[in-house]
Parts: sequence; structure tokens; C-alpha cells
Amino acid sequence: VLGPGFLLSPPGWAWRWLGARRAGLRPWGSFLDQRRFGVPRDLGELWRRLGQNAERFQSNYLLLFLALLLYCLLSSPLLLVALGVFFGVAVRLRAREAPLVLLGAALVFLGSHAAFRELEPPESAELQMEPV
Repeated sequence: VLGPGFLLSPPGWAWRWLGARRAGLRPWGSFLDQRRFGVPRDLGELWRRLGQNAERFQSNYLLLFLALLLYCLLSSPLLLVALGVFFGVAVRLRAREAPLVLLGAALVFLGSHAAFRELEPPESAELQMEPV
């Protein structure tokens, strides 16, 4: 039975994942230390250093990304409305039996992907595309 706090309480795997990310946080001083920046000798060293940096500071980058995402959502209420409308429409479209016809094309959902399918050939030559 689902309790009243079901939607507000993340499942156990989410808590474990967040705990692992928190344990992997490096000190922000070493993350932002500009004295450790340097120009790589070649492209191979650049890719190696980028990979090592991403692996070492993965949790820091994730926290920074989540903070920026939260800032964007809170500073732009219209974005919250747009995301709500988008997800609401997506849920309603997935529940439909018949495809949605939009500007002469059918919007069909295949698994978790959406695709447009042309119902009728276009009337003007300028709208036609060559096959790839």
C-alpha cells in the first residue's frame, strides 16, 4: 500500500546512489584550484586528462549540474510551466489509442520515442525532401 508520502520519498536505490555520490565529492578547493591548470602537450594528453578529471570530480560535476538545473528552474517560472505542459501532453499522448494528426503528419509513439509519419504526400514540391 502506498503511503501519503510515496511521491515525496525516493526509493532505497536512490538514497544509496545519492550516498555514493556524496561520498565521492572531492574538496571544492582542489576542484577549483587554478594553479593545477596547464596546457596539454598534445591531443592525446588532453583526452587523457579530461577523462581523469571527469572520473576524479564526477560527483562535483554532478552537484554543480544539479545546482545549475535547480537555479534555471527556479529563476524561470515559465520554464516550469512549459515542462509541466510538455510532460502532461506526453503522458496524455501515450495513453491514446489512435495517433495524433498534426499538420498532416501522424505523431506515433514507439516505446519511449516519438516519430512523425506522413499521411498524405505533400502538395508542393518545395516541401519534399530527398531520401537519405
